[in-house]
Amino acid sequence: MPAAWPSTVTLQVDSSGYRETVERNVVEFNPEVGPPMVRRRSSVSSDLISFSTPPVTDDEYDALVDFYRGALKDGALTFFRTHPRDASGPVEEFRFIEPPQWSAVDGTYGRIAVVLRRLP
Repeated sequence: MPAAWPSTVTLQVDSSGYRETVERNVVEFNPEVGPPMVRRRSSVSSDLISFSTPPVTDDEYDALVDFYRGALKDGALTFFRTHPRDASGPVEEFRFIEPPQWSAVDGTYGRIAVVLRRLP
């Protein structure tokens, strides 16, 4: 069973940097003659989501990195959390696409950049 997002890390999202993209779910190829042929790749597709957190402490970032490296085996495993667009909504399954990244705001706080895939 997938792990749960750590309770010590905020679920809040800085809406100014939030981005959600429907993953392209078609494949296209060129036959020897005629126009390109396109077909659906799969009957299910996922969404790609990227966002930053509001300013958080070093401890929250360290907790997320520990979760990523330990419980998720460097991002190989999936986890449960609420959708970043609606922290009060249902819990869904996600996987990290990139490791979490830290950017300093000042000497005490920073933002965590997160890139996820929402699984169907």
